[in-house]
Amino acid sequence: FRRAGGTVADAGAGATRDALRDLGRELSDLAGDPACAPMHVAALLDRPHAPGEAALYAALDHAAREAGRLDALTCLVRGAAAAAPLLLVLEDVHWWDPSLRPCLARLAAEVGGCRALLLTTTRCDGDPLDGALRAAAAGTPVTTLDLGPLRPEEALEMARAMATGPPAVAEACVARAAGHPLFLEQLLRRGEGGAVPATVQAVVLARLDALGPADRLALQAASVFGAGLTADALRHVLCDPAYRPDPLLERGLLRQEGEGLAFAHALVREGVLGSLAPSGRRQLHRLAAGWFHDRDPSRHAEHLAAAGDPGALAAHL
Repeated sequence: FRRAGGTVADAGAGATRDALRDLGRELSDLAGDPACAPMHVAALLDRPHAPGEAALYAALDHAAREAGRLDALTCLVRGAAAAAPLLLVLEDVHWWDPSLRPCLARLAAEVGGCRALLLTTTRCDGDPLDGALRAAAAGTPVTTLDLGPLRPEEALEMARAMATGPPAVAEACVARAAGHPLFLEQLLRRGEGGAVPATVQAVVLARLDALGPADRLALQAASVFGAGLTADALRHVLCDPAYRPDPLLERGLLRQEGEGLAFAHALVREGVLGSLAPSGRRQLHRLAAGWFHDRDPSRHAEHLAAAGDPGALAAHL
């Protein structure tokens, strides 16, 4: 918290216990709120308590400690905002444990009544900003900015700034990344060809793990289908005539392409395909072959071959 006049009290950089206690008292005075007790400030910032405070804090139950920490946090925000306008930045809140949502809601409610702005970043997957959190924010105005993929010219600018190889390699990386900045960065670091970078693979697997069983199987099946993928084809593989791929579309894993479906990014498909065990991949190819049996003899034969099926030769002939 930086105060007017240039004084900086940084509890995360080795502030002494006395300085921390003074900070809590000072900001408590600024906010005019006795809830900002020094012992809760110390607990919030993982600092030692004063001898008398340690015994008192130990006597509190869990709920009282949590309430005290939230009170201390909001008191610190009010105190800092009273001294100078304050910007709070919380990144990647989609990774937050659900138990931290009350903290986010409390901060959102607090900034509505003081000179503070709360800025959060999140992915669509796991975005905590739902109706319940908006209600808990007590009517604080909310503005949402949805960031789409990089435009081709933006991706090329990024590639030219990072690439050290021939221009053709940078252009190939841009095409393969399909506007995804992280994917593009990792491809540029490794070069366009070869396997999916480990960092990208980890992102893909994390998104795959977050899906329910049916959606996970549907995405894995989609990775072996390639061209010709439709919602009906996924229903055939899942043996579920009622299945709808809406969660995969909403999460930006698949996209609508005419009457069919396609992966939003080629690297997502490669990552999902690479995560399949050989036996699982063969089984999905066998199911895909069944789908194409009376629809596309060539694709039927290709999937039989990929499944290691003895009937592949006859199907090709």
